[in-house]
Amino acid sequence: MTINSQTEPITISTHTILHQHRDGYWLIADNPEGNVFGHIKCEINLAGKLILQAIDGNRNINEVVKELCDSNALDETQSRPWVTAFVDNMIERGILRVGRHSNHIPLTVVGTGDDIYPSHVSIEVTNACNLRCSFCYLCAGPDKRDRLDYQEITDLLDDFKEHGVVAVSLTGGEFFLHPYAIEILAYACNRFPSVGLLTNGTVFPQAAIDLLKQHRSQVTVSISIDSARPDLHNRMRGGRTAYERSTRTIRTLASNGILVRMSSVIVEDNMWQLDELAQLAISLGARAFSFNFVEGFGRGEAVKKQQSANFDPGYSKYVSTVIEKYRRLIPIFKGEELSNTRRNCGAGTSSVSIGADGTVRPCPLFPTSNKLKNVRDDSLSSILETPLHRALESIPAPSEANGCSRDCDHFYECHNCYLRGLNVNANRPANAYCSWIRKNELQALVGLVRREPEPITISRKRPHDAN
Repeated sequence: MTINSQTEPITISTHTILHQHRDGYWLIADNPEGNVFGHIKCEINLAGKLILQAIDGNRNINEVVKELCDSNALDETQSRPWVTAFVDNMIERGILRVGRHSNHIPLTVVGTGDDIYPSHVSIEVTNACNLRCSFCYLCAGPDKRDRLDYQEITDLLDDFKEHGVVAVSLTGGEFFLHPYAIEILAYACNRFPSVGLLTNGTVFPQAAIDLLKQHRSQVTVSISIDSARPDLHNRMRGGRTAYERSTRTIRTLASNGILVRMSSVIVEDNMWQLDELAQLAISLGARAFSFNFVEGFGRGEAVKKQQSANFDPGYSKYVSTVIEKYRRLIPIFKGEELSNTRRNCGAGTSSVSIGADGTVRPCPLFPTSNKLKNVRDDSLSSILETPLHRALESIPAPSEANGCSRDCDHFYECHNCYLRGLNVNANRPANAYCSWIRKNELQALVGLVRREPEPITISRKRPHDAN
């Protein structure tokens, strides 16, 4: 997108927060569509922050360039191309717009460059679940008993708010099996501009619907439906009437104006149903549809091993066709692209997960390890400063540029996800670790994802320091 007018002022058009961390800023902005498709998220550097601060609703692009260069002793001729390119990108994302408007929204900056406190935290309030999904990465189920109590959760939420967290996700197990689920949801909605609720949708109290109606602009509810065929969904989820209850919940929430994303886990049995699932999402009133392929963690490990080694050669084309077909009707998310400025996906830095037992994990899929610290023993800020988390912060994502070989059978599986990269090596002897592990000296971290973690010694030397 290009700026057609050199004279029209540029305006910040939506509430935008910059969350500072050691290596730059996480940008989170309200979607100008009224949060219809969630929040806009990206990562920018100091230059991006300074450009946004130079935009006051009155300056045009020429004046923004001049203000930036005068304030920072920069050469206008050299700076203009990259400043204009950044502004164009922000306009394309919907964060900026050209033209005089009365509602310029000042930029909000939180955090400091001294820490790596995340902008998003996911809390598993309980690992109890009324279903027993065949692929559950957490191995949740009716027999599980771990849970954080109400005071622990509200103390955590208060700490997040104090440190500038702008987005929280609440999940389980099944979130609504927590005895104080409604109170926890209300507490989060009253403190954060973005709240995600992940649930199987089979037990959704009317009180929760009434609460969410009051917070429509800030909440996204994600409900899992894995097949357009009730019998298959129920078998995969381990619940006799799961399909009927979950689809009824999506319809009810949608009819009340609440943003619902239907999500699906893809295995061999439903891999050719993406088109049907997208149509189902639309028919139920969901505003987004996301899918991911089964992960090899928890009970999903056995499911993944049972699948054929290779999908049909035409499957990738099928997936692309479905995405393109529904692009204008319903957004389909396959996962966020990795920022060019970030070493990895941000798991453990821009976002962390806290389990029902209090264990801090880099992301929800990450297995619990006795080497990961617990918020019941220490604050999240101090946990994130431990040598282990500092090492995770610096892991270069698996890619060809970072040592992966295209001849590797797991090249596409691991791409940009260091958790999958570690997991692929978990059952190998040290002398058979992949080239990515060896090049980046990550041998000490492989034990984190083993079922019975081995003793791990992490030095303060970062993995990439040897490159």
